[in-house]
Amino acid sequence: MRRVETVRAGEFDLVGTCHEPDDNGPEKPRGIGFLFFNAGHVPREGHAGMIARIGDELANLGFPVFRFDLPGLGDSQGDLPVGLDDFFQIVHDGAYSEPAVALAKEVIARNGLSGLVLGGLCGGAATALFVADEAPEIVAGLVELEAEFLKPGSEDPEKLSSKLTSRASWLRLLTGHSRYRIGKLLPRGLLLRLFGRRLLPKRTNMRLVNIWQRIVEVELPVMVIMAGGRVRETFYDEVKQVLFGKADCPSVTVLSVPHTNHIFTTGNAPRLILRGVTDWATNHFARQ
Repeated sequence: MRRVETVRAGEFDLVGTCHEPDDNGPEKPRGIGFLFFNAGHVPREGHAGMIARIGDELANLGFPVFRFDLPGLGDSQGDLPVGLDDFFQIVHDGAYSEPAVALAKEVIARNGLSGLVLGGLCGGAATALFVADEAPEIVAGLVELEAEFLKPGSEDPEKLSSKLTSRASWLRLLTGHSRYRIGKLLPRGLLLRLFGRRLLPKRTNMRLVNIWQRIVEVELPVMVIMAGGRVRETFYDEVKQVLFGKADCPSVTVLSVPHTNHIFTTGNAPRLILRGVTDWATNHFARQ
């Protein structure tokens, strides 16, 4: 069952949709819920309604799910910059973190939850990271769709990597994403540890990179969903190797979705993501 509700978050009235599990009566104690933020400037249902479909599937498993429009987006009040790049810049600067934290705390208080799994696509994934850093006590996990560690701008890591002298080129070489290969005698792991952060592009949002490092180090359960073989997936892996090397991060589950786009509207992406998120949620948070 879905219902629309309004929550006062700081100075904003935010409008959202709650996916209420049928078996979760008001007198029954609750555990973990899910809260999804806007995918960039798109309203709360997500591209082609994907976030709404995730909400329905998770509610069928017994999880209360909330999708809210942040200030100025969808049905929620607030002002936005005129330019799209300006909008994404304020998202990357953490402009939504304060109302998002207030929203998350109010959702928990209203619904008697012990914590929330936060999620979103692209800009929504960035906002979820900011909230997890600012209010870790209320965050039980993260669902990061197309995790974005690059600020808006004209510097394209993929194009720069074609220049042998560029930092992006050396970063791809050391992380195994270049079409060139280096000899086995070259200590790739050591070079990454020594110089990896210096090789990250100027557009890298180092604040988000540092937050990501702290989240992985405390082993917060995270699901990362990326469009396979595309720029963001490559850069995510480069950041991961700079921070943690080649080894897998035990608390991070990565789903690479083949033959799709940034917003997961092509191929079998919706079906694969629905199954991946519900399986991950069941394994980590079933009826807590």
